[in-house]
Amino acid sequence: MRMQRWLGTVLLAGSVFAAGCRQRAIGSMMDREAFIEVMVALRKEAVASPDSLVFDARRAAILADAGVTDSALYGFVRAMERRPDEMSAIWDVIDARVNAPSTEEADTVRVR
Repeated sequence: MRMQRWLGTVLLAGSVFAAGCRQRAIGSMMDREAFIEVMVALRKEAVASPDSLVFDARRAAILADAGVTDSALYGFVRAMERRPDEMSAIWDVIDARVNAPSTEEADTVRVR
């Protein structure tokens, strides 16, 4: 089960990157921080969702709440394709935020 969630996260990130390479950005490029926040939320949801139907519904809600479209995500990745070092740094930030302990977990660790 854990492996499936991890694989889902990897596939999500890969699909955003791959689709971004195929599609042109629509409108102006998405803000770096907005991209990071949305991707963190999507990756956390991919781990928490029990199945793909639940994830698909939550994904749509996350994008709507952030006021972001698939095209904007893909456009950001497409715009960054000539700056691989910067995009790598962005994925490092996303990974760090996804794996950072929540406030509750951090408080529990400090109390021990």
